[in-house]
Amino acid sequence: MSASGESSSGSVGREQETNGRSTSFAPVSSPGLSLRQQEINSSPSGPQRVPSSRPLLASETSHEHQPEETHQQQPENEQSERDDGDVSPPNNFVRRLSQHFQRRTHFTRMRKTPFLHRPVHAEELSDKPEIEAGWLDPEAEATEWLSLFYDLVVVAVLTVFSSTHELSSPGSIAVFLSYFIILSWIWSSQTHYDVRFQSEDSYHRFLKLLQISCFVYIGAASGGWNPGYIQDPDTLNVTGRAASDRITALASFLTVTIAFAASRTILAFQYAVGAWMGRKAGRDVKGMYVMIVGLCVSTVFAIVAAALPATSQALVGVKIALFYSCILVEILCVWFLLNKNLHRRVRTERVAERYGAFTLIILGEGFISLIKGFNNAISGLSTDNTETYGQVVVAIVVIFLLFLFLFGRFSHGEAKSQHRAMSWELIHFPLHFGLLLLLAAMVNFIVTLTYVHGINLVLDLWNSVYESTLANQPLNSTQIYITTHYLDKLQVSPSFATQIELIRGLVNSTSPQYNANVTALQYFGQVMVATTDSYGIKITTDMVNKLDALYNIDPTVQSNHTLQEQLIDHAQELAIELIQEPINEAMSGTLWLFPTAGAVLILCAARSMLWTPYRGAAHWVVHGTQYVGGFILALLGLLDIGGKTLDLFQEDNLAGTNPFYHLVSLSWPLGIVAIVYVLIYAVPVIVLAVLQKKRGGVLLEWNDCGEMEDEHHPMRSGSTSGVRVGSGQAGARTSTAQVRIPDRKASVVPEFSSPFQEKHPAHEGV
Repeated sequence: MSASGESSSGSVGREQETNGRSTSFAPVSSPGLSLRQQEINSSPSGPQRVPSSRPLLASETSHEHQPEETHQQQPENEQSERDDGDVSPPNNFVRRLSQHFQRRTHFTRMRKTPFLHRPVHAEELSDKPEIEAGWLDPEAEATEWLSLFYDLVVVAVLTVFSSTHELSSPGSIAVFLSYFIILSWIWSSQTHYDVRFQSEDSYHRFLKLLQISCFVYIGAASGGWNPGYIQDPDTLNVTGRAASDRITALASFLTVTIAFAASRTILAFQYAVGAWMGRKAGRDVKGMYVMIVGLCVSTVFAIVAAALPATSQALVGVKIALFYSCILVEILCVWFLLNKNLHRRVRTERVAERYGAFTLIILGEGFISLIKGFNNAISGLSTDNTETYGQVVVAIVVIFLLFLFLFGRFSHGEAKSQHRAMSWELIHFPLHFGLLLLLAAMVNFIVTLTYVHGINLVLDLWNSVYESTLANQPLNSTQIYITTHYLDKLQVSPSFATQIELIRGLVNSTSPQYNANVTALQYFGQVMVATTDSYGIKITTDMVNKLDALYNIDPTVQSNHTLQEQLIDHAQELAIELIQEPINEAMSGTLWLFPTAGAVLILCAARSMLWTPYRGAAHWVVHGTQYVGGFILALLGLLDIGGKTLDLFQEDNLAGTNPFYHLVSLSWPLGIVAIVYVLIYAVPVIVLAVLQKKRGGVLLEWNDCGEMEDEHHPMRSGSTSGVRVGSGQAGARTSTAQVRIPDRKASVVPEFSSPFQEKHPAHEGV
């Protein structure tokens, strides 16, 4: 360095000391060097300093005053500022602020998303069998966000289908199950591929978009789904609404089968590309070939099922059988792969995450249905019904306890054998459908109670107003209040007040054109249908036909008194049937509450034990309680035996009905389920706490996590794990007991070293 450079550096230091402030900053990174800067750096004496009246920055001092590896040149615009002389204070402040943030920021270069990740080559694998090795490099595996985004469309489809095909009666279960099988298998089959082969690349993102599109078409066509109604109406000689329903059902079946075939084609293409890349990488792809064949057969079956005409009942049966054979073929392929050890091993914790997410979707559907029913109640005629609010709270408690039974003691981060994981997957289908049935039964129970409350409210008001009208008396304040705050919410025409005045005019007329009783009953039927609709209860075709028949009764005054009385009696029968039919329909939707509540408990316990093979008494306290409680609730389903039709023409409407309907009239069933669930959750907690206290405050816990399938696992190769056993009292002596994980053929009784023997030096400090 030249003497002038040293002198300049020294003068800078003295000037900084004189001014009493520090002006040194971290060097600023620049993407390149300007031509002017290169000329300065290439000079023999190094970079020359330009005289300036301001203090020089540390980045402007000589190379001797900063490390060579951290020295960065300034951009061309900053160098030109130095050449021009002084820099204005605002620009100087901006530069300092920029340098301050750049010095404290850790920059990361944005990575480019590849089009397609290739599998790990066979030569790069470890000594373990190829089928058990991972398909992709861990960094190339797809993130969870893509799968969760895929789950969103499943939520949407299930929500739309549940709104158009509510589980409101035993007859609706078969239709719901037929659709849920398709929805569940499409999700499961795609999940089997995703957890093994899906990578974070543009190729899989694009195919995921196509799969989502197939799901959207399946959901959009779900409105008319009913496989039993797909026969061509022209071959049945039906017209009107019955013909329209069959045409809609046939179109829905056609759309769903075509979308299903498209999803199978996309999945087969994914397996084909994977097999091609795997073969080039020297990987075992025989299992992928099996899936390709199975998916191709499934696609052909679906196309044939869509193409066959539905001109007879036999052809309808063939269409349905072919369509569901698609799913059966794919299930057999999965079973074959697992049985022949061709199913590529997967990290089972990822399987647990995916099925756990689907289970949460099912529970979320329960909340959606509950909120929808609650909204219909409080925004309609049951705003002041306190029982509704209490029953909703009980339902929320039951759903939360279901979550605890499913996930409270579940740990997904444990590796399991492939056979155990597959069995665990299979149990989720009856579990998920059982959850849907249980949640629907709870919602139906709440809707039934609120609906009966609304019907009684309307009946009381109608009887009171009609009596006042016949007596030619004005409405009192209570009648006016109920009419304004409740009945005016109903979608009826004309309004309630207008119709009452019309009936009053007929009563007061000396020569009325229309009979007041027939006119009143016709309007009453319309009010009942509107009340039913306000609670979200489906208006059936039979109800519409009865309402049409009621309005087809001639309301004109008949000169024949006997004929007039017959018309009034017929109108009254139709009006009562318009109340009786929806009540019977709503009551029937609660019949499976106890059986499904028990079955779900049993399946929850089986799900937990399938995932983790527990040992010891603690798990029997937990799972045994669930089995016993579930069995008791299932036995309560025997209360459904008996009549299932209410007769509103009798004084005792429940006469001849089953015992469960009597419990519904007392509002007990949901409370019974909640009490049993609370006891099943609380009893194990209390029992284990008592056992812990009896052991001196320390509850000995066994290593219950599992079946070690890998013989190279350190715990299966003779290693031991220490368990501290102590009295739990202050100053009590503790020692380390060695618990050996026994071999399958060895005794399952653990051997403890004596707590009073001399400590081994290796155990000191444990």
